[in-house]
Amino acid sequence: MKPDKANEYFSAYFEGTLPEGLRPQFEELLENSPAVADEYASFVAGYESLEWLGKQPVAIPADLHETIMRRVDRVAHEKKLVKKSWFGGNLRMAWLGGLGLIAILATGLSLVRPSGNQRLAEAGTGIGVSQSEPAFLFSVVDSQPTVRIKSYQADTISVEDMDSGQQLKQFKVVEGQSVEIPIQREGANQAAIEVRSLQAQKSVVVVLPSQAATGALSGKGSVIQFARDYANRVQRPVFVEVTEPTKMLAWQYASQPGADVNFEGYLLRLEVKSAYVRLRD
Repeated sequence: MKPDKANEYFSAYFEGTLPEGLRPQFEELLENSPAVADEYASFVAGYESLEWLGKQPVAIPADLHETIMRRVDRVAHEKKLVKKSWFGGNLRMAWLGGLGLIAILATGLSLVRPSGNQRLAEAGTGIGVSQSEPAFLFSVVDSQPTVRIKSYQADTISVEDMDSGQQLKQFKVVEGQSVEIPIQREGANQAAIEVRSLQAQKSVVVVLPSQAATGALSGKGSVIQFARDYANRVQRPVFVEVTEPTKMLAWQYASQPGADVNFEGYLLRLEVKSAYVRLRD
C-alpha cells in the first residue's frame, strides 16, 4: 500500500470494514509513516467532531408553525386583493413555499452552541468544526502498545494507573505536534492505563491482558471491567474510547474465543484487529 493512497482507506479502517487483506498493510503504514499517522489522526478528530454534532439537541422555536402560517395567510389575503397573472401568482406561491422550506431547514440545522473547546466556526460559505480536541491513535509495534496523540493546542498529557491511581508519566505537547506514549506495566499482571488530555479533559484507556485467560461466557460490570475480561479472553490489548467508561452493562459471548459479543445496557462497537482490540461508542 502506497502512502499517497492511504487516505482512501481511512473511513473503512475507522469503521472496522477494511478488508482483512488490506488491514495489515494499512496498520503497517500507520506504524512506519509519521505523515500518514498524522493525517489519519486529523481524520479521526474531524470524524469524531461530526459525530458529536450529530448528538446535539435541535432547538426548534415554539412559534415556528404560527410564524409560517401567518406568512401563508398574509400572502393568500394579498392574492385576493391584487389581481395577478396566472404565472405571477403561482410564481409567488412557489417562492413562498420555498421560503417556508428554507425556514424549516434552517431551524432544523441550527444546533445548540457547544461549550468549552468544542465550537462551531465559519469556514468559507459553510460551517465546520474547529479541531481543538486531541486525536488518540493506538498501535502495537513489536509487541509494544503505543498511544499516539495529535494535539491542536498546547496540552499536558497525564498517564495514570487506574488500579493504584498513581500517575506514571506526564508529557507536554506543543500545539500542532504529536507525541508517542509507550504503554508499559510491571510484571505479567493485568493493567488498565488511562491516557488523559488535561486541557481538553478527554481520555482513553488501554487495558493490557494478564497471562490467565478468562473462560466465562457472560458477565456484568463496568465498560472497563468488560474490557479487562475481553483482553484476557483474546490475549490482546484493548483500546477503550467511550464517553462513559464506568457505566454498567451486561455481556454475553456468542462462542469461543468470544469475538462476537451481545451487550445489554450500553451499545458498544467492538473492532478486533490483528494485534489489538478497539472498543468504542
